[in-house]
Amino acid sequence: MDLIAVRKDGNSGFEVRLEQVKSTNQSAFYFDSRSKEEWERLYNYKGQIPSYFVILFKRKGWKVVEVDNPLPPKSIKLGGD
Repeated sequence: MDLIAVRKDGNSGFEVRLEQVKSTNQSAFYFDSRSKEEWERLYNYKGQIPSYFVILFKRKGWKVVEVDNPLPPKSIKLGGD
């Protein structure tokens, strides 16, 4: 699911960014073919709008990763890289 997040950025105004939200029951999120396509699509917005992948680790926490490379990492782990 894509979200357009608008957040107040201190006194200077607002920050607008695009987020792709995924969830998992595990302590690591592994990219399948669909997730890789979503990452690449977000990367195409680089320079136009900041893009982030948000992983929700159910009952454990969450991690936000900036989409700054054309290819995603193999996995995103909670509490480590």
